[in-house]
Amino acid sequence: MAYAPPAKYGFRYNIPGDEKGELDSGSQLLNYVWYWNVPADELDSVMTDIDGHVHRNMLPVGKIRPEIWTTQLAYSCSLLPPPFIELTKKTKQPFVSVVSDHVSHRALFFDNKLLLVGDALSQFRPHAALSTSQAALHALSLVKVMNGEMSIEQWEDNALRYAKATAQFSTVLGNFGQNSVHVLLISVVKYLICIVGQKISRLWRRG
Repeated sequence: MAYAPPAKYGFRYNIPGDEKGELDSGSQLLNYVWYWNVPADELDSVMTDIDGHVHRNMLPVGKIRPEIWTTQLAYSCSLLPPPFIELTKKTKQPFVSVVSDHVSHRALFFDNKLLLVGDALSQFRPHAALSTSQAALHALSLVKVMNGEMSIEQWEDNALRYAKATAQFSTVLGNFGQNSVHVLLISVVKYLICIVGQKISRLWRRG
């Protein structure tokens, strides 16, 4: 289930409710994410915990200040549909995670003896949910390198191409739910330029 009011959005999904991974009715838990744009001058306040420490990436479970969560609950009652309001009201230990991204310009170091893979190579914004797919792609491609089907340089090139395109795609999805049409269109254009540029580069190399 998803919900997308202007400049913010959320979704929820079922997850296993115990260590055995049971998915039977009544044993599952509901996990939800609520993306919210916070003005830059308010972020430090939101990320300041109950002990006065300012966190940069994630405010841990149980550390959010009561007044911050009370304000967010008020927002939920004024913006969200009843099922989401019920979820937020029943949340006992919320936490806050700052959305960020990064793409390395290289994957090979120290004469190709050190490889960056998975999130170490590129950390995507979570909107596309493709971080695990990236790690799997890197691992499967390395099998081809070990079997002599691909050079390590080709592996790096493929990994970087995937990272750049997927990072931009994740940005597009986030802007669709969180930002203005203008910002969305700019990110779409950047994504298309990235894809077209990669295809032209491949054709150039083949030629």
